Amino acid sequence: MAEKVSLPVFLVVDEDKSSVDAMVSDLERRFAADYGVVGVTSSRAALERLVALRDAAEQVALIISRESMQAMSGSELLARSRSTHPDAKRILLVDYNDPQMLDCLAQGMASGDVEQYVTRPWRSRERFLYPVVGEALAAWTRRQPSGFQLIRIVGDRWHPYSYKLRDAMERNNVPYGFYDRDSPEGAELLGQLAEVPDHPVVFAARGRRRARGLDETGGIRRRGRRRGHPAGSQAPTAPSYPVGRLATCRSSSSSDRAS
Repeated sequence: MAEKVSLPVFLVVDEDKSSVDAMVSDLERRFAADYGVVGVTSSRAALERLVALRDAAEQVALIISRESMQAMSGSELLARSRSTHPDAKRILLVDYNDPQMLDCLAQGMASGDVEQYVTRPWRSRERFLYPVVGEALAAWTRRQPSGFQLIRIVGDRWHPYSYKLRDAMERNNVPYGFYDRDSPEGAELLGQLAEVPDHPVVFAARGRRRARGLDETGGIRRRGRRRGHPAGSQAPTAPSYPVGRLATCRSSSSSDRAS
């Protein structure tokens, strides 16, 4: 049998459960085939989960943490996460138009603890969330050891869908391996299936997905929108967060809630 490989993990941290649920849902909508998305509602739970993932030799590709949390700021959590998962990409979730976030981003980026940011709210996700996550994943993928394969494709090398799939993987910076169906590796993977189709088959890190439903450009068509998760309409323009003076991050949430 082919070796089973666990999906790399996205960890989302926010004390607001509705925010965690929304972020997890949006990330799963785009990335669930290739990554496992985990949401937690406390910094303590996040640190414990990171330790457990390290001890289980699981890969963490991405950590998204909200800055304005009471028990621990998001930037501090991202800094502490480096001890367990130094290669994970770190994204700070900041409140839209909060001027205090400027200093937090400046300090976090200067120290290397924060690499990118997403504003809250992040609607529309196609404009404000997915491009940031995609760029972070491309950087994470480039740092993986040679031979790391998130996707494995089995098919006839000259099948037009095989070419389109390989081209899609290359264009989207997805680490993959291609195996001819007559090769020992390809035959072993296809041996997992009850019925072997004529078209190429895509094996994710866990499970498999048939390579059908390709659009005219060779991209795999995604499933339709899930019920209960509308895409939203008008979205605010994302503010610009230049790197300003370095100062101690001070979360606005604690002082606002105390007043």
